[in-house]
Formats: sequence, C-alpha cells, structure tokens
Amino acid sequence: MYCLLFLEFIGTTELLVVLLVALVVFGPRKLPELGRSLGRALNQLQAASEDFKRTWEVESRVDAGARTRLTPTETSEEPALEERQESAPA
Repeated sequence: MYCLLFLEFIGTTELLVVLLVALVVFGPRKLPELGRSLGRALNQLQAASEDFKRTWEVESRVDAGARTRLTPTETSEEPALEERQESAPA
C-alpha cells in the first residue's frame, strides 16, 4: 500500500498517457511479462523491507536487554572510593 503512494500525484490523464506510451514502445506481447517482473521486484522489495524491520526490532530488544544487564549497580568498591575521597587531606 505504501509503495503506491507516488500514484497519488499522478492524475488519470497522465497515467493513461504513460500506459499508452508503454504499449507503443514495448508492444502488447511484452507488457504482461514486464508487469510480472515489476510485480516480483516490488514483492521482493517489500519482503526485504519487512525482514529488515524485524531484524531491527529484534536487535533493539537484544540491545535493550544487554543495557539493563550492564547498568552499573552499587558495588562494594563505590563506598570505599567515597571514603577515600572524604579522608583525603584538602
């Protein structure tokens, strides 16, 4: 559906002219083959886009999970560092 958004700007007259020129240039025997190959190309593009979207979502979930595991938690070293800073002469 989103791949056909460019047709919103093409009027009926322009679309008919483009189809007529394609019919004259390629002939009636070649047009169905061109239409099928264009349909396959759009289908592959849509499948690749969906695959990329799924991969992106999975990677972002994995990255978010890794961040929550790697967030610094209060360890025994942190109070020791604070004590050393407080006891240091000014």
